[in-house]
Amino acid sequence: MSILAERTARLLGAAILVVTCVTAVLSPAVPWWLTASAAIVCATALWRTDWALVALLALAPWGARLATVPVRATEFLCAAFLIGWLLRLDRPLRLAGRGALTSALAGGVYALLAAISWGRLAFQASPDTGWARVLDALRILPADYLVTAGRDPHTAAALQIMLGVVLCCAASTIIARDGAVRGRLMAVIALVGVVAAAATIVAVPIRYWLTDDTNELIRYFVSTRSRYSFHVPDVNAAGSHFILSGLLLLGVAAVARRRVLQWMGIVIVAAALWICGSRTAMAAGAMLLAFWFSGWRLAQSGWRWPAMTTRTIGAVAGGALLVLALSPVVLGSASAMSGSASRSMSVREEFLVTSTRMLSTAPVLGVGVGTYYQRSSEFMPPGIRALYGKENAHDYYMQTAAELGIVGVVALVAWLGLALAPLWRAVGASWGPTPAFALLLGCVGFLLTCITGHPFLVVEVSVPFWAALGIAMSAESRA
Repeated sequence: MSILAERTARLLGAAILVVTCVTAVLSPAVPWWLTASAAIVCATALWRTDWALVALLALAPWGARLATVPVRATEFLCAAFLIGWLLRLDRPLRLAGRGALTSALAGGVYALLAAISWGRLAFQASPDTGWARVLDALRILPADYLVTAGRDPHTAAALQIMLGVVLCCAASTIIARDGAVRGRLMAVIALVGVVAAAATIVAVPIRYWLTDDTNELIRYFVSTRSRYSFHVPDVNAAGSHFILSGLLLLGVAAVARRRVLQWMGIVIVAAALWICGSRTAMAAGAMLLAFWFSGWRLAQSGWRWPAMTTRTIGAVAGGALLVLALSPVVLGSASAMSGSASRSMSVREEFLVTSTRMLSTAPVLGVGVGTYYQRSSEFMPPGIRALYGKENAHDYYMQTAAELGIVGVVALVAWLGLALAPLWRAVGASWGPTPAFALLLGCVGFLLTCITGHPFLVVEVSVPFWAALGIAMSAESRA
């Protein structure tokens, strides 16, 4: 792309985001502290994009606390950052190495598929005719998008996918200019996530003491506890966030040689995972934590990974992902008691049936981005239809397959695999207590939780992961 074309595209993108942000600023629904935070992030991005990204990652997980529905607080902050990033025309957009360029192209294909799916839905839903219908469908970013949480779910879903790809590439371009930013970004993702975990732990007793019912607090810890997370309502998404942050903290603490910080992080994250009750996050965390400590000892003893190419690793990972995605069919039990792990697996078996039925109606390109929730009741077995009515797939990969078809889920998995490939090569054949190894485990842990949840639908949780994936993409750049 020529310099003129690049600058024109950046100015156009910034102009669209400015209109949307100005509408949000003028809305009485947006509190002043959110507007001030967005202004600070934007101004910082115009000065130092690396520090603006740090500020964004520090604020993004708290979006649900910064403003209530219908305001999209985290996306408002992301838009403010992207305005400043795009307007730094003196800094051409350069990705961190060939691996980053390849993964960015794969991400672009995934985003393009989401945009095409969105365009098809928007065109069908438009009440106009002729050219008016075409122009109405082209308004992918409505001016009032940031203050209308419930409007056009297909638009929201498509924009979240595009936001993920853009943020991932933005992090990679920033690291390409200054490799030292990598450590700061990892540190802020880790520390903010662990702070959120600590806030969850502290909030539980306060929550029940404020009700003057200490018996309820005792019941929480002994028998019929409720699941809870402080910073996001979705407890499974919170578990995904805790896994990512906790594992990244291991790498940050290893560089600083602070074993006390490592163990504090492990204890805090483990307690928060138990409170939020995400079984998949607990299992993934325990397994990957064992990888971390066993890898340390094996590396010291001279053990090395068998030589495997990234293609081989990708094929093995893809096969494992398919097996895990289909595991509810094997482990589900229709006769299991409500609330048990077996019953939970049985519910996910029925969600898998729902997803495959939906996929069978449009196997190539899917039923449409962001439409799974609305259409789920059409395909649900009677058991979960009576329980949920409408619901997401509880498996982000199957939800992507149903919404964007086989082509879409292959594009998603290919993008994730290509983005992690530079990090795998950077880790090399040896294990050890390095930030790169911690980042690899953190990203893998987050992606494992997507088999039984949908953290990518929770933007407060997905933004830290997109930044972490951008760091992984740039692993081949110099520090």
